[in-house]
Amino acid sequence: MVDTLPHEIVTVVGRTGSGKTQLIARLIGPRHPRRITLDMVGECRKLYPRAVRVTDLAALVMLLRKLHEHNVSEWHVVASLSLADIGALLRLLAPAGEGAEYSLSAAFGGVTLEIFELDVIAPVDRSERETREAVRNAYARGRHYGLSILAATQRPHQMDRIASSQSSYVVTFQMHEPADLRWLEKVGGKRFAEIARSGLKDYQSAWYAVRSGTVMLLHADYKTWETVK
Repeated sequence: MVDTLPHEIVTVVGRTGSGKTQLIARLIGPRHPRRITLDMVGECRKLYPRAVRVTDLAALVMLLRKLHEHNVSEWHVVASLSLADIGALLRLLAPAGEGAEYSLSAAFGGVTLEIFELDVIAPVDRSERETREAVRNAYARGRHYGLSILAATQRPHQMDRIASSQSSYVVTFQMHEPADLRWLEKVGGKRFAEIARSGLKDYQSAWYAVRSGTVMLLHADYKTWETVK
């Protein structure tokens, strides 16, 4: 199995219903003991029935501080927040300035953030500036504070480029939109884009290792791997 811990960044792309959410929820996410899932479209209630749910930033911060005070080492919180609150949360997890700023992520010894609609939070051309800058900083400096990011999008060409440039892996399911295929080609080369367009079966994904340039296929059983590049 592909293993990038600790403090990994994985970006998963694919059309609606291709399997992005399930891949994170069943395979990648469970490897992380402390997780915050940003629920932008209300799809996580059934996906994570045992997770604690919060609907505003103040409640989330209070909960996290209580978990830290009681030395709880494993937890999962699903948070439904506004874009402004998401930006504020990211600044708490990964402060932007230099020096000894307090970081919620560092205080826990590492936290993982799951984002299932990254293009909604930080689109290239129309996001709130402060939220977008917080996302960019989290990708650029989050590892310093022990922050891992597992993000998914169905419109990768509308996503800030820093997400893929800082990722350990870019994972794709079937993709057909020309703009998205061009984005995949820029990230992982022509072969990676070709695999996404015509080389994947339903629920099969291709994993591009950013550092090594290797591409591996993960079959629909979530267990069988195959190196193709």
